[in-house]
Amino acid sequence: MLSKQEVTEIMGANLRRIREERQLTLKELASMLEITPGYLGLIENGKRRQTAYLMFMVGEVLDIRISELFIKSPYAGYTG
Repeated sequence: MLSKQEVTEIMGANLRRIREERQLTLKELASMLEITPGYLGLIENGKRRQTAYLMFMVGEVLDIRISELFIKSPYAGYTG
């Protein structure tokens, strides 16, 4: 079973991968999510956990299924 920290890191790595695939900057996505770029950076680096509301907003803004954030893959940047 994965730890809370591992899940946080996987989610952050997947969020970064999807953001970069969409060619969005931290500032652009943060603005869409109504959070600061610094906070988004902490989430992407696995330093902060996302709230259910923020995960919902990520899904809406990026037009993805929230489950895509939980995929454990080295392609997402997670190697744990």
